Amino acid sequence: DEDAVEEERLRWWRLMNSMWRAFLVLFVTPFVCAQSVKSAIVTPWLGAHWGAFNASLNLQQRQNVAQGIQKFEERLYYDRIISGAPRLHADVERGLLLEEARRLEDIEKKKSFLATGNVIGSLIFITMTVTIVTLQKSNISRLLGDISDEFIGLDAATQAFILMLGADMVVGYHSSDGWQAFLACIITHYGLDFHKFEMAVRIFVAVVPVTLDIGFKYWVFNKLRKISPS
Repeated sequence: DEDAVEEERLRWWRLMNSMWRAFLVLFVTPFVCAQSVKSAIVTPWLGAHWGAFNASLNLQQRQNVAQGIQKFEERLYYDRIISGAPRLHADVERGLLLEEARRLEDIEKKKSFLATGNVIGSLIFITMTVTIVTLQKSNISRLLGDISDEFIGLDAATQAFILMLGADMVVGYHSSDGWQAFLACIITHYGLDFHKFEMAVRIFVAVVPVTLDIGFKYWVFNKLRKISPS
C-alpha cells in the first residue's frame, strides 16, 4: 500500500512538472520576451513619434471628452449652488472648461498610446508563440504526450476531479461573470469601449464555452478510453 501511494504521488508530481514545463515554454517565455521588447523598444519609439501619429482624437474620444466637460460643468454649477458663491465670470468659466478639456484630451491620448503599445506587444507575443511551436514542435508533442500518459496513469477519482474541474471552469456552469470579466479585460486592454461590444460578448458567452465543453468531452471519450466510466 505504501509503495502504491508513493507511486501515485510520484506520478502526480511528474504530471504537474510536465504541465509546468509546458506552461513555461508556451506562455511564460513568449510573454516575458514580448514585454521586454515592448518596454525596451516599442514604448520608447512610440513615445518619440506619438505626436505625429495621434495629432487629433477620434469620434469616440471626442465624445468622451465632451461628456467629461459636461460633468465638470455640472460640478461647477453644483459647487456654486451649495456654497452660495456668485456666478463665475464668463471668461473665468471658459478658462476652467478649456483647462479641463485639455486635461481630458491628454487622458484620451494616453489611453490610445497604451492601447497601441498593448496591440504591438500582443502581436509580438503571438509571433513568438507561433515561432516556438513551429521550431519546437517535436519537443512540444513529446511533452504533451508525457502529460497525457501521466494523466492516464492517475486513479479514476483524480482523473474525474480534473475533468470536472476543467469542464466547470471552461463552461462556467455556476456563473458567466468569469467569462464576461475576462472578455472585458481584453477589450479594455486594447482601448476599446466595452459597452459597444456588450451584445457580442453575450453571444460569445452563450455559444463559445458550450462549444468548448462539447469539444473537451469529445476529446475525453475519443482519446482517453482507458479512463473509468465514473
